[in-house]
Amino acid sequence: MINRIFTLLLCSFFACAHTAAGHEKPTLPVIRIKVKVPDGQTAPKMKITYTPAFFYSRLEPEKILAIPKGENAATWNLKVDKPMQINITTPDDKYYAWYIHPGDDLQITYQNQALVITGPGSEKYRFRYETVFPLFRQLQSPQAPKSLQGFIEWNTYCDQKAAIVEQSLDKYRKLYPEANWELDFISFLAVVEGDRNRAFQHLCNIKKQLGITHADTRKLYEKKIYNKNLKWLFSQSSWIPVPESYYGMFKSRCLYYHFDQDTASADMKADASSHMLRRMLDDCDSILQPALKDQFMAFLYSDKILRTRKFALAEEVRDKLKHQVTDKSILSELTLEEMKMLRYELIEGRVFGFKLQDADGRFIGLNKEKPEILVLAEADPAGNVSDPLFHAINKEFSGNPHVRLATVTGNVTFETWKSGIKIVPGITPLYAPATNDRTDYMQTFHEAAPGRTWVIAPYKEGYSRDIRSMLPSNVNDTTTAILEAIRENLIQLHDGPYINYAGDTAFIYNLLASRVSIDTLLHRKPGYVQAATHVAGQFFRIPVKAAITPPPSQYRQPGKLLVISDMEGNLPAMARFLIAHGVIDSAYNWTYGTNHLLLNGDFMDRGKQVTECLWLLYKLEDEAIQAGGRVHFLLGNHEIINLYNDVRYVNYKYLHNAKQMHLGYDELLSVQTEMGRWLRSRNMVEKIGSHLFVHGGISPAINNQQLSIDSCNQLSRQFLLFGAHDSAQTAIQKQLHLTEDSPLWYRGYYPGKNKTVRTPIEEINKTLSFYGVQRIITGHTVVPDVSAFYDGKVINADTHHASGDVEGLLIENGQYYRITADGKQHTLPVQY
Repeated sequence: MINRIFTLLLCSFFACAHTAAGHEKPTLPVIRIKVKVPDGQTAPKMKITYTPAFFYSRLEPEKILAIPKGENAATWNLKVDKPMQINITTPDDKYYAWYIHPGDDLQITYQNQALVITGPGSEKYRFRYETVFPLFRQLQSPQAPKSLQGFIEWNTYCDQKAAIVEQSLDKYRKLYPEANWELDFISFLAVVEGDRNRAFQHLCNIKKQLGITHADTRKLYEKKIYNKNLKWLFSQSSWIPVPESYYGMFKSRCLYYHFDQDTASADMKADASSHMLRRMLDDCDSILQPALKDQFMAFLYSDKILRTRKFALAEEVRDKLKHQVTDKSILSELTLEEMKMLRYELIEGRVFGFKLQDADGRFIGLNKEKPEILVLAEADPAGNVSDPLFHAINKEFSGNPHVRLATVTGNVTFETWKSGIKIVPGITPLYAPATNDRTDYMQTFHEAAPGRTWVIAPYKEGYSRDIRSMLPSNVNDTTTAILEAIRENLIQLHDGPYINYAGDTAFIYNLLASRVSIDTLLHRKPGYVQAATHVAGQFFRIPVKAAITPPPSQYRQPGKLLVISDMEGNLPAMARFLIAHGVIDSAYNWTYGTNHLLLNGDFMDRGKQVTECLWLLYKLEDEAIQAGGRVHFLLGNHEIINLYNDVRYVNYKYLHNAKQMHLGYDELLSVQTEMGRWLRSRNMVEKIGSHLFVHGGISPAINNQQLSIDSCNQLSRQFLLFGAHDSAQTAIQKQLHLTEDSPLWYRGYYPGKNKTVRTPIEEINKTLSFYGVQRIITGHTVVPDVSAFYDGKVINADTHHASGDVEGLLIENGQYYRITADGKQHTLPVQY
């Protein structure tokens, strides 16, 4: 197979050489660039590069013009037939860029920390850096609009900038009539209108807070945004130098003019970016002139779809581009770019797609409708596989309907392969064609890792992952680790139960891979349901509560109190941790006696066993009470946003499963569901002994509200009952749930990447005094280890749980311990 690819490349090379020999290329015009440093000085560390002025892909690297070492001057003759953009970074880190054209003859000197440009073409530099930019700096730049009046000020500012560009250009056109000024005008005007559009987008993002409707923003777009400048830019008949600015303009049109986020479905909100890109492709097809349309469509496909790994969307729009793009040569270039990206992703363990053939000649690839584990192994022409891993997987999982094993051969003809196929029960023989509409796919796999067995598992919508790439780097026995990972992935194909009520009738949904089961109970609640554990084939039984009541907000200090937070659907890690510390047994039964377990928020989102995590805590609550203990489940920001149907962080599995069950995601946790009712009854804040438990922290703004613990929890339950955007919500309820000051979202106790100032100790003391406690215990903000802060007055229990680094806090007889997944206790460190 490799030989065949090499032969094809040689044929292509000789064909190109023959063409070159038969036809002399015309002489290209020249852009001359001279760089000189005054005599006696060494060459400065000045970076000079150039790129095409017209582009649709930013994958093409810059071309560097380097002054030879030891020299203080250099001359380059750029043989080009199109304008270029020259980019200069001076030794004092100042950046300059402008357009140069065939025939320009630039002389660049750097002296006394100043860049001096002379010669034909230098007028473009002076236009930008000696005229337009200095005039721009004289204007007072407004802040991002926080009101309609703020947008009007920004709109006026953009009008002033556009006027500066037009007036300055009129002046330079008279002084240099022979120069080509079209690119400069388009680029400046596009940037100005791009700024105007970004201000509009910012206003749209806060329109709810301002009481502005979608109809209002549509009118504003038509009056202020879709102005004569924008219409002129859209009317261009050739390629333009700033497709990124055009992207910002189309974003306003497609995401904020056509698309109403207030009335959009949950699925559309979850994938608003893809929805916007689809609309952009349709709009630019109907609005733009052919050449500009080709460039902008190619830019969207390359820069906004391929580079952002939207390969599912790429597959969807590829056929559309075949019909819509006028210059068909662009399509072949896009295909090459796509294959570069796919090969890079494959080497990183991300599998977006491939095409292989079965014995009937049918092309097959990833099954996007049926979640499964796909095992692909390279086979020799006789169909033999040498990798022991493939045989170990076959031995354990042969016959499992959710594990598909296949051998792949690609270095013989299809007919030869088909005639020699070995029929092995449970293993599908597949053929890798040398050419199809993308590439030799098995060749790509082979180049990424020769001889490897690829174990491909569902990961996110649109792509899967090679399980090997997700293993920890310190794994010694790869085969054993991969077999265990397959078992865990099979467990994650389960979902449910979901108990939905319609009057006094209960509907119980369960899902295994793509198979949905619905049990209907007329005029009664179910007595019990069951959910999957973290062990393959094992389930735990869950008695359904006769009634759901809110828990108290304050408790006495128990002998032992174990605290964990932010597990985010990682059931295996959570269960193993609780088992290691004697909270539950291997059958998920409560074994912690009269002690207490507190879950400090964020057990939803991101992970693949969110449903099972929640049902386990739901079940343990009653078992603990029966033993004289307690389970405290506090709400975090991720529970809150799920309950008002914000799906930004939801694992794609749950959006996919909702579709499979013909439900909206919001119907999985509505007030008409058992789990939705239980979650809405939970507390936001609790006081246990002398400890205040809250997911994020108490901000100065909440301190000033002087809200009791009971008031916080009551306001939270009302908020969750009505929904985030209901007009009945008060300003205090919104502050408690939707702002950075919220007890669920606050991060002020712990400096982060972009935050160096932390909450003053005076505010901590104010909180302690008001609530009558000695310590505040939070999660939400990840720290390396469970630790104390502010001389022990604040403790954080959120560590890197997603990577398996599970830790918790144990409070026992007045002592504080950091506890780890191996069941051990450690002294609690104090950070500051």
